[in-house]
Amino acid sequence: MNKKDKSILNIIVILSLCYLLITGSMQAFIYSYMITFLYLVGLIFKKVISKWNKFLSLMLYTAILIIQITVAANILFNADTWTPVAWVERLFLIVLVFAPLFLEKYIKFNENIDGGPKVSFNNLYLNHQLITQDIGKVGNFQKKVNSNNLKTLTENMKSTNSFDYINKNSLDTEYFKAVESTLNDPHLYIIVSYTGTPANDMISLFTKKEYNHASLSFDPELKTIVSFNSGDELHKPGLNQETIEFLQRSENARILIYSIECTREQKRDLKNNIKNINEEGSSYNLVGLLTRHSFRPNIMFCSQFVVQMLRDINLDYLPETKDYFRPTDLIELDYYRKLKPVDEITLES
Repeated sequence: MNKKDKSILNIIVILSLCYLLITGSMQAFIYSYMITFLYLVGLIFKKVISKWNKFLSLMLYTAILIIQITVAANILFNADTWTPVAWVERLFLIVLVFAPLFLEKYIKFNENIDGGPKVSFNNLYLNHQLITQDIGKVGNFQKKVNSNNLKTLTENMKSTNSFDYINKNSLDTEYFKAVESTLNDPHLYIIVSYTGTPANDMISLFTKKEYNHASLSFDPELKTIVSFNSGDELHKPGLNQETIEFLQRSENARILIYSIECTREQKRDLKNNIKNINEEGSSYNLVGLLTRHSFRPNIMFCSQFVVQMLRDINLDYLPETKDYFRPTDLIELDYYRKLKPVDEITLES
């Protein structure tokens, strides 16, 4: 399986787990347990092991399936969907989905000299560090996929349109006057930030990175920050001016600031490109986080916007063969060292 297929599979798994967590559907949990069971049965018959060990493995996974279904039925029968206890119970049932996969990964069936079965836990010991990391990933998932984050994500989905423009003229004349005053500065500033918001936490499940927002600024004082975002109480999703306060919406928010050399003409072209988007309309590409595709030119997520703007003014330093970029790729894929670090700011609410 190639990297792209793995990414798609990871997205499907994450969305399925989110569905289980939100709905608490007994049927959905049972289907999840059965799908996992059938997957492992398929693996059993592919293994080159004795029939006895295949039988023993099948009995083990069958017993786990029975336990999973029994526990799920007892927990979810007449359960109140929205109480704190219910959220914890569903998180526990989600962890149960991975129980047989854990056994498959770490416990190996070997043949002894008599041809009988012998379960070896040597692999458990040798992979102690890997197991600890995997448990940490589960804990990290539970921390990020909580009721508050899911509620915020649901609200964002309701306000976002990934197929039509809903944001227009969000940047006023004062913004463009401020941009005009920066044209003599021979640099453009690329900002990568960790906002600590629910959106940042949820996006990190897909990107596997901490810094999950990218912006552009025409000046080093960050008075002309602009990017595509999911909006707020005052601004619709799409192209918006951003401020330090916008990036300071949670504790321990952090931003990295880099500069890249550019000409006055390039900055003016960038200003005009942004002005055109502002007048034509825009929207935040929430669906594109999963599909990596835009349905209209001015529907983008943050890193899409930054990369597109850089390419439009011939300031692109990123690999030409790559179309999808995470915010951190803007820094990590700077193979020719075009970027110069300017500052790192830790913001505290």
